[in-house]
This record gives sequence, C-alpha cells and structure tokens, in this order.
Amino acid sequence: ISLSSDEIRIFWRALDNTLRIRDGVRTALRLVLLTGQRPGEVTGMSRDEINGHWWTIPQERSKTGEPHRVFLHDIALGLIAGPKEGHVFPSKKGNSLRPRSMSQALKRLEYFGLEPFKPHDLRRTCTSHMAELRIPPHVLDYVLGHKAPDRRMLAIYNRYDYDPEKQEALTRWAFELGRIVGWNDPEPNVIQFERKGSG
Repeated sequence: ISLSSDEIRIFWRALDNTLRIRDGVRTALRLVLLTGQRPGEVTGMSRDEINGHWWTIPQERSKTGEPHRVFLHDIALGLIAGPKEGHVFPSKKGNSLRPRSMSQALKRLEYFGLEPFKPHDLRRTCTSHMAELRIPPHVLDYVLGHKAPDRRMLAIYNRYDYDPEKQEALTRWAFELGRIVGWNDPEPNVIQFERKGSG
C-alpha cells in the first residue's frame, strides 16, 4: 500500500488530533514517512548515531548488515529534538520502542478511517512519492539502504557514497511533504547540486 497525497494529509493531521497515541509512537510514524527508513531502524535510533544532519544506522542494526547514512532534514531534526544521549524513542522499560508499537497504535486508532496500512507502508509511500519527484531509481536505492544484487561489485569499483544525492532527494521530499500537509513554512532549504555539463 502507498498512501496518496490526500491520505497522507489525513494521516498527518489526525496524528495531531488524537490523544490516544504516545508522543514517541507519533513521532516515529512521522519519521518513517519523512526518511523512508525501516520502522525497526527508526524505533531503534540512538542519539549517538546522529551527527549534525546525518544519522548513521550501524551495521548491527541495518538489515543489510552494512552501515547506512541517512540525511535528516531540519524538519526531521525538529521532530526528534531532545536529550543528547540515549534512545530517541525510549520505551517505558528504558529500552528502545518496539516497531510493533506503531502497528498496534494504527490498529487501535482504526487507521484514521483509511484503508488498513502498516508502518512499512509509510516507507513504501515515501519511496513512491520520491519516484514521482523523478528521483533516479539508483539514488532511491541508496536513500532506502537497499542491498542491490550487484552491490558487492559496486563496492569494489564504485567508492562514491551518494551522500549529496541522498541529501537532495530527502530535502525535495521534505518540501513535497510540507506542501501536502500544509506546513506554514513554505519551503525548506532545497539544495540544488550542479550537474555535469551544466552552466
């Protein structure tokens, strides 16, 4: 399932209008949609994984078994502002929030009247809308932390980390998401990177 723009708007605004969800769960759901990362990787986020605008998912928490760098737009950083140490999404027991907490919340809230969807569908939604923004497929793979079949060969011959492209893609998506949900700040800092042969 991939949420349409109208469904994203309903989902995002409904999160603001209910008291039947913990703040950490609310923020984690939004961060999955904003960054396109796996729900389990989001809920396990630790403060020491964040350096400036970059979040590095360590290999022991990454599904691919490799470290994965994710650009955090100012909007994402604003969502997770808080203490400088510990889990970003702590549970009541002091560990990190469990991914199923998000699934349980969506079910309890009857999916805000939308067709039933899972937290992972928010990752799929992010991917689909970035594709509509004409983000190249190979850049999407790097944004999402996919492990392509030929990634081992690429690791040998292609040492480029695609960080600028990942930053641009997630910045463009933050701007588009802001347009969809109607944030007052009309345009985040959209970075334009020079292309070969331009100018």
